[in-house]
Amino acid sequence: MPATAHLESALDDFLAGVSADHLELHGLLIVRGDTVLAEAAAAPRALTDRRLLYSVSKTVTMLALATAIDDGLLGLDDVAADVLGIAHADPAAARLTVRHLARMSSGHSSESLGPMEELAVREGVPLVDAWFRLPLDTEPGSIFSYDSGATYVLGALVRHVTGESLAERARTRVLGPIGIGEFAWFRAAGDDEGFSGLHLTIEDMARIGMLLRDEGMASGTRIVSAALVAELTRSQIDNHDPAAPDWSAGYGLQLWRSRHGFRADGAYGQFVLVLAEHDTVIALTGEQTDGLSQDLLERVWRHLLPALDAPIDHTVRREIDLPLPAQAQLPRDGATHLGTGSTYEPRASAATDGAWEGFGPSRVALTALRVEGGEGDLRFGLVFPDGESATLAGGRGHWIAGALPGLGGGNLPVDPSDRRGTVAVTARAVLTDTCVICDVVLPSTPHRFRIVADPEAGTFDARWRAEPLYGPDPRTLVTDAVRHAAGEASDPLPRLPREAAPS
Repeated sequence: MPATAHLESALDDFLAGVSADHLELHGLLIVRGDTVLAEAAAAPRALTDRRLLYSVSKTVTMLALATAIDDGLLGLDDVAADVLGIAHADPAAARLTVRHLARMSSGHSSESLGPMEELAVREGVPLVDAWFRLPLDTEPGSIFSYDSGATYVLGALVRHVTGESLAERARTRVLGPIGIGEFAWFRAAGDDEGFSGLHLTIEDMARIGMLLRDEGMASGTRIVSAALVAELTRSQIDNHDPAAPDWSAGYGLQLWRSRHGFRADGAYGQFVLVLAEHDTVIALTGEQTDGLSQDLLERVWRHLLPALDAPIDHTVRREIDLPLPAQAQLPRDGATHLGTGSTYEPRASAATDGAWEGFGPSRVALTALRVEGGEGDLRFGLVFPDGESATLAGGRGHWIAGALPGLGGGNLPVDPSDRRGTVAVTARAVLTDTCVICDVVLPSTPHRFRIVADPEAGTFDARWRAEPLYGPDPRTLVTDAVRHAAGEASDPLPRLPREAAPS
């Protein structure tokens, strides 16, 4: 078989399987050594989009903490409350080590973020102090239970022992040295979240995987000690889940073991798959719902894994189809008459049910919709529950980029100065025989929502494909307001064929 043909065939089979399984894939990057073997993106998204990675952030928080451990500022088996100087801790929480927190065995049987926030507000104490006051459900270290609050404490440890913000420590000691430039990180109570909120490009995701694959080295420079990388990536605790084999292979320190290799893992299918035995990293972005992330990994193992060692002479490029409404798939009960400046009330309509394939029941927080017609686009006026309004344009059959005003990121207390900025959007409109449909992509996130207006009934519905973890209001997903750790743009990873080196 000619060079590259095996990988091309495998990638085509993978993308066909993704489509057949109704998975929503936004981006793919396969890197062997330091070279991109294959890439794919779903328009209007691009591989250069800097996007919210959810819990991939946890891995970067752990790498920032690893640099402090390498510097001798603390150890994995140090007692966290002692390092932080917490004066009033639950007796069991006062015994928790850094390792307990990092391997998700803090003794909380469910997510502690909500209770932590409530306690902080009620007692007027910092979030990290509130976390240590929460009673534990089990003995420290006894069971695996995924808890983002524990990662928030890891970020607090970074700040406490280094005197730097989490984002600054990550920038100077991890991200910058491995070639990552500008990035963004949501903040909680004035600090970088740690457990979520990091925004990187898919190439930047791959660079994190390459650092871990290469045992803490990048371009010949030691970033994290090999001994610590071995600790991060080995199974530290059993996390058995028979329904999801790739979530049952063990958990490291803010990293998941997979049936093949290990990974950084963010909600809705943001993956950095590290396959050291193939000298390869696969980065994936998307919006998977209803447990379909396991199906996506099944497709990776079935189609891509066997092709990773194949010879290649050029980088393979493909386009991914983003599932969008087609007129033929929707009800055809009559003619759509769009009046100039039509105003719609929020109400689900039976006539629009055919528009919701692949979308969940969660509704966007809107109280009114106004639609204006144009030559090549429609303008949608959105009214939010707080009375604020915004307008976006949807191209008729093509995408138009725009922005919504932002409210600040996160569901934890934020500084008033953080409640600013904008949310990038790009929208596409379709008029069918019965309704007006507008798909709105938020390229700095995994998310999109759909607006369906019924001109005859004078009503509209607006639903998320999958509701963001930050809530149903898209204005929380700001990006430009949180680039407090910005640097220069990352250099692109090399593609094949490489240009000849100058003589």
